[in-house]
Amino acid sequence: MTHHAKNTATSRGKVHLARIALLALSAHTPLWAQDAQPADAAASAEGIPDIIVTAEKREASVKDVPSSITVLGGDRLEATSSSQIADYAGYVPGLTTTAGSAPGQNHLILRGLTTGSTATATVGVYVDDTPYGTARGQGRFALDLMPYDIERVEILRGPQGTLYGASTIGGLLKYVTRAPDTDDVEARFGVEGRSVAHGGEDFTVRGAVNLPIVSDVLALRASGYLQNNPGYVDRVGDKADSNSDKQEGARVSLLARAGDTLTVRLSAALQTLHSRDSSIINVAPSTSKRASDRAPVYGAYAHANIIPGTFAQHVEIYSANIDWDVGFASLTSDTSLSKSRTRTATDNSVLYRPILQPILRIPLGTTINVAQASEKFTQELRLASPSGGSVEWLIGGYYTHEDNTNNQVLTAVTPTGGAIPGPIGAVGALATVAAPSRYEETAIFGDLTYRFTERFDVTAGLRYSHNSQRSQQVSRGLLFGPAGTNGTGGSSENVTTFAISPRYHLDDDVMLYARVASGYRPGGPNVVFPGQSVPATYDADTVVNYEAGIKGFWLDRTLSIDADVFYIDWDDIQITQVFGGVQGLGNGRTARSQGFELSTVVMPTAGLTVGFNASYTDAKLTADAPSIGGHAGDRVPFVPKWNASATVDYTVPAFADFDLNVGAGYRFRSGTTGSFESATDFIRYDSYGILDAHIGLSNKNWSVQLFARNLADRREYIGAALPGQLIINQPRVVGLSANASF
Repeated sequence: MTHHAKNTATSRGKVHLARIALLALSAHTPLWAQDAQPADAAASAEGIPDIIVTAEKREASVKDVPSSITVLGGDRLEATSSSQIADYAGYVPGLTTTAGSAPGQNHLILRGLTTGSTATATVGVYVDDTPYGTARGQGRFALDLMPYDIERVEILRGPQGTLYGASTIGGLLKYVTRAPDTDDVEARFGVEGRSVAHGGEDFTVRGAVNLPIVSDVLALRASGYLQNNPGYVDRVGDKADSNSDKQEGARVSLLARAGDTLTVRLSAALQTLHSRDSSIINVAPSTSKRASDRAPVYGAYAHANIIPGTFAQHVEIYSANIDWDVGFASLTSDTSLSKSRTRTATDNSVLYRPILQPILRIPLGTTINVAQASEKFTQELRLASPSGGSVEWLIGGYYTHEDNTNNQVLTAVTPTGGAIPGPIGAVGALATVAAPSRYEETAIFGDLTYRFTERFDVTAGLRYSHNSQRSQQVSRGLLFGPAGTNGTGGSSENVTTFAISPRYHLDDDVMLYARVASGYRPGGPNVVFPGQSVPATYDADTVVNYEAGIKGFWLDRTLSIDADVFYIDWDDIQITQVFGGVQGLGNGRTARSQGFELSTVVMPTAGLTVGFNASYTDAKLTADAPSIGGHAGDRVPFVPKWNASATVDYTVPAFADFDLNVGAGYRFRSGTTGSFESATDFIRYDSYGILDAHIGLSNKNWSVQLFARNLADRREYIGAALPGQLIINQPRVVGLSANASF
């Protein structure tokens, strides 16, 4: 959220204090990612099976979709004991997660589309057909949904603006949950213990049940989980292993069928995530631009903040899906209501104590508490022709309305975190900012596929969107003077996106394709106060993606390859700028990203599966962006040029009906930058690789597995917080899990 204020004080000290307030308030089993296979793929006698996806809002084999997609099977995610996106992102070509200081605070990057600090996300997140995230500044954190009782996770690379709308310029991550089964009763339960190097131990429990209520007509599916992750960072003088976190949630879904023509599914999902502290450590000052040259001050896994850096998030998602076969077409209605609340507390003393202490003339520290909330309603209607004809078409309409709040409080405390005595303490908060906003969007979209021959066809799509926005900001407190400030803003915008995809099938198993597609992030209003030079609005930024690829199966379906090359033009980049000493959002100029992505799976013999994935991304500014310290030719921050992974998985009969499974995975990420290379705060993070491994026994009903992530206990800096603070990666985790299924 950006903040603006008009000074009400006449003294230099009060002007300085108001600007300080503005600044403060702005401030396992290895996975393979070649359209990842089901858990029993290694044992399949027919080779690598097809994977069905809904990337084009109709079911299709992933090998027939003319775009770059990775699919991670839900069984594989559970087998790795993955609890967050960071656990499996390294096995997905082209996917980068920026380092949040606590779970749930990651920002997703696909194909290098980021400026390092964005007002809204560049990668969309869906749960089934429900979009998650907001258009007004709170959508930058991806939904870290625990992947339990998930059918699969689909990762779509490149802009998805035609079918999925705004804020998907880099791509889309889609959780597809398991639907109720109207025929079979199922129950699954699991427990797990984990130990983290340099830290503590904790546990996980999880379970799911499927109950047919009326055979082939009505069924209920429910699941729940509680995961406690042990901490490994100490807060000096207060708590060891302070950055432990807890993730708990539940999902329930009711499915009803009326013959073969009508299906209704009602779903609800809840998740709460609570991080008790951050994974930062204090480091000594250094003139070196390499993060690895900055030595720890209090120890390799310790910080001395006066308060813990807590993060709490509560998410509710309610949805209703109706599919009705009306003969000549299928009518689909997707209705959803999503709610999100987050609270963060941060010790900002290292940044503001040197400025505030001489002015207020007392020893102090500063803390900032942020409370954000969002409520989003969406309705989408689609009419789609049957698949397989010489002409296929889809038309649809979309509406969304969201209300958001963003409340921030800057407080002065004693150097040990206590209440300040005297007049300053009596005043309370140094500054409070309340920033409600509203976003409304309507859109119409459609696509058409024409088959010129049995092997060659072309799909073209178009989307027209209109959005309107309102925002307000009310600032109060000591630093804003007796009267405080109050400002409003509004905007209205129309955007059109397109996509065209020719494809040619060499045979039933191999396809060549090309794709040209565009995407956008909504523009919006700035809150403007009288006498300021902040622009009233900023425009949407847009991308055009050019892509060509090949995907399919070879050697009797024992080899799978998905390879593509891409080039992206990015215009009117949304960036935070300073206008007359006040921050606001504006539009920069241009950037481009180019590279390639490769995913392979090979099954050379029964029981053995080997995977290799790699991507190269060259993302750079093509015009100067002085407000963020960027010059033409600078690399985009947080984007590695290379990421790669290799996996091996071997399954062999052990005893009775149990199989022994042994495997390992290695994920590599080349060096990244923490800002644009011309910026004064430029910092470089080293390349690193992480080794994972597992061994386990399983049959149809039971499984037990010993797993390890970061087996070699690599210690790496992966991001920065405030000056003198770096974010550390998770050390070696060793766990034992047991599961039962009936």
